[in-house]
Amino acid sequence: MQEIVNLVHSDEVGTNLILLQARDQEEMESKQSSMWAGFISARQAKLDKEGRAYPENSFYGPKAAENSALHKLYQTDVAGDSHEAFFQLTHDMYRKFAAGMDKLDSLLVLPYAAGGEISEADLHMVPWLSHAMWGAGTPPAEIQNFRTLEALVQKTVPDFNVGPKLKEWWSNISERRSFKEVFPELH
Repeated sequence: MQEIVNLVHSDEVGTNLILLQARDQEEMESKQSSMWAGFISARQAKLDKEGRAYPENSFYGPKAAENSALHKLYQTDVAGDSHEAFFQLTHDMYRKFAAGMDKLDSLLVLPYAAGGEISEADLHMVPWLSHAMWGAGTPPAEIQNFRTLEALVQKTVPDFNVGPKLKEWWSNISERRSFKEVFPELH
């Protein structure tokens, strides 16, 4: 169970890839004109402000530097070679994401993540997968539709498909009353 929890919280299958990264000029320009550009800018301003207010806190310096690199890419014209390393990194991250999804599928013990009862693993997986599907653009009413997420990953990993155990798990968990109350649509 802990291996599942650790995996869905790892960079290997992190949803920031889907929300913030880009693989080519078209994707980057789309991200630059999306709500994520404002999010990146606001996050940078907040990290800088808090870093100045709490210089002894070891979180703000590295996090501000990390976000600053992304913020610069969002603020820079995509023409030329300035984004090529970022695009390549994003492709690499999608390959890791696909491998992580395969690993997750192999770890599942159905009908729920770790067997016959809802566990901590399920409680971590539900918001993660919902967020990934939402970020990929899955239509809100199509909560069982993995095609949008698969198509997004397939731009880098052409043979990628969400595994059968993960699909069955999602079907099982999404039929629960508690799921329907918290996730009437993906978010």
